[in-house]
Amino acid sequence: MNELKEAKVIPVMRNMPDDDLTDIVQALVDGGAKAVEITLDEPNGIAKIKKLKKEFPDLLVGAGTVFSIDDAEDAIKVKADFLVSPIMVKEVLHFANNRHTLFIPGVFTPTEMVHATIQGASMVNIFPASALGPEFIASVLEPFEDISLMCSSDENVADYMKAGAEVIRIDRNLITDKNLENKEWNQIKERFQEYVEQVN
Repeated sequence: MNELKEAKVIPVMRNMPDDDLTDIVQALVDGGAKAVEITLDEPNGIAKIKKLKKEFPDLLVGAGTVFSIDDAEDAIKVKADFLVSPIMVKEVLHFANNRHTLFIPGVFTPTEMVHATIQGASMVNIFPASALGPEFIASVLEPFEDISLMCSSDENVADYMKAGAEVIRIDRNLITDKNLENKEWNQIKERFQEYVEQVN
């Protein structure tokens, strides 16, 4: 988990073209990415994680949109470094913990945060954080300062970090259809670099 905290900002990749995946991830790495997340709500998600683990051995590669034990098991088999979900699934948390793999469940309220932590979560994903804002993060951490928070938002990144979030997932607006159509890898690199600069 410490390596993930050091990464601070994680680009989330959903339905990226197979043929361009290496170039996209290289652009993100050149922009400062130390971790990436591949969502499993696409048929090739597991294959993409396997590919990236081989091509980028120093990069943390996680699986997102993990809803079931089957999802977790498939991701762990290809050496995913962490698992993320927008919801809390107790069975998946216990399954991952028993296999020494970080599972970060999604939560929305202080009660859900605490329940996930009691169940064994080392970090929780505030989802969607953009609906709550940085002020919520700062307020909720006052009584629960020992809980590690990941936030899913591509706005006010620096504000979320200042409020106490330790990791930010960048999903929307990072990689546009135009970037993909025109293979604008340098624009992806520069856009991600801006996020990195906001948290360092």
